[in-house]
Amino acid sequence: AADKIRSQNKINFPWLVEQKERGVTRLLDVASLPRVVLISQQGRILFNGSPDDPGFGKALRRIVPSMPGLGK
Repeated sequence: AADKIRSQNKINFPWLVEQKERGVTRLLDVASLPRVVLISQQGRILFNGSPDDPGFGKALRRIVPSMPGLGK
């Protein structure tokens, strides 16, 4: 089902579809949805939380300072 949605919406960025065991949910302590986890190329967690959290925008600005639409 996830591959169908990905194809229909022409999503070309990597995403994770979790297995039934929910190992990633437990590892990242996911307690609510939607959830955004930004992970650096070195494997460091830069943000783990709700996309509504102001910290999400701050984390994105650290990665891409000129990203439009992020405000201050």
